[in-house]
Amino acid sequence: IEEVARELTVPVILKEVGCGISAADANIIRQTGIKYVDVAGSGGTSWSRIEHHRHADDSHDLGVLFQDWGLPTPVALQQMKRYRSDFTVFASGGIRNGIDMAKAMILGANLNGMAKPFLEPAMESTDAVVAVIERIRKEFLTAMFLLGTPTVNQLIDNETLLLEN
Repeated sequence: IEEVARELTVPVILKEVGCGISAADANIIRQTGIKYVDVAGSGGTSWSRIEHHRHADDSHDLGVLFQDWGLPTPVALQQMKRYRSDFTVFASGGIRNGIDMAKAMILGANLNGMAKPFLEPAMESTDAVVAVIERIRKEFLTAMFLLGTPTVNQLIDNETLLLEN
């Protein structure tokens, strides 16, 4: 990774694919000079399960066994805490609505990514996708309002907004 990162002249986003980025991973990534990381924790699409379904004979039972393997996105975000100044952090993996987006940002995400909420609407129409985007935007803005954070920057990495048990 380090050699490739040095040769590139454009920003590189390193994206996990559903198992999360651990603190140990972040330390290694930091040494490469990569500045953009998507933690993509478990809780979203299980690529292990997809591989299971790709095989007609169901011979890949490992895909089902490991479908929930990895760090959930909130845990991956917490693992990134000591490296937040080194990265712009993307959160994906189980982000489904505006409340999930706000929670991820409180835990340190600078940006959010999601796919599942858009898949069915995309099969329907562009207008259906736009409606989902508008709904998620309204959810996110409502969460910000209820948290008393008028700007996104006041939400990011603001763990004072977490409830203590």
